[in-house]
Amino acid sequence: MDLYEVSDQVVALLQKRGRLAYSMLKRQFALDDDTLEDLKEDLLYTHPQIVDDHGRGLIWNGATEQAATPNDAFLQPQARPPATYTPQHLAERIRAEQ
Repeated sequence: MDLYEVSDQVVALLQKRGRLAYSMLKRQFALDDDTLEDLKEDLLYTHPQIVDDHGRGLIWNGATEQAATPNDAFLQPQARPPATYTPQHLAERIRAEQ
């Protein structure tokens, strides 16, 4: 397993468990000290929601669910009634045809 796969798995574990001890990461993924340091550096740099717990382990400070992306808005039903977002000229045409 390459380091990026380990990184992805650690992020998933952090999201699920909330915190992980460095000693458990070393044992779970058979990491030597240098590889653990590289992993820590990458995780702390690329994921601002992950923080170091005074050298003991990692803590997930982010939401457990992924934030919605702009494209997700198109997949969800509109919360507003049609009249609030339908352009005026189209609303008038719809009313005229009814």
